[in-house]
Amino acid sequence: DTLLKGNAAAFQEALEGILTDNSYKKAAEIISKRLKATPRPYKEIAADWVEYAAAVKEHGPFLNTQKQHQWWYQQVMLDVLLFYIAVVAVPVILVSRFVWHKLWLLQWQLAGKIPSPTVIAEITLQPRAVPKKAE
Repeated sequence: DTLLKGNAAAFQEALEGILTDNSYKKAAEIISKRLKATPRPYKEIAADWVEYAAAVKEHGPFLNTQKQHQWWYQQVMLDVLLFYIAVVAVPVILVSRFVWHKLWLLQWQLAGKIPSPTVIAEITLQPRAVPKKAE
């Protein structure tokens, strides 16, 4: 974190702390011993499994991938795809409708067929006459 912020002095201090502290060296030695203590190298183990899978055509289900047991819509991750489409489509539709409505209003205002919003605000409403009841 200090290196990303450009604080070289703090980075140098942390690095010197790691290099001089013996606990880091002891932990690295323990991990090294664990990795070297395997009976066979990992490359040999992986090679054995590949050879086994190639030699035995009727192997057990433990070599089958989980994908073989999924439906097609799970394999193509249809739910994730639909979610991404919805996340993109909803804002695009909302913005396009807003822009389309504004352009439509501007077109009619320029043609003079719809009064401008300032004229609409200046119109005063006349009270409607209430009809008398016939007695």
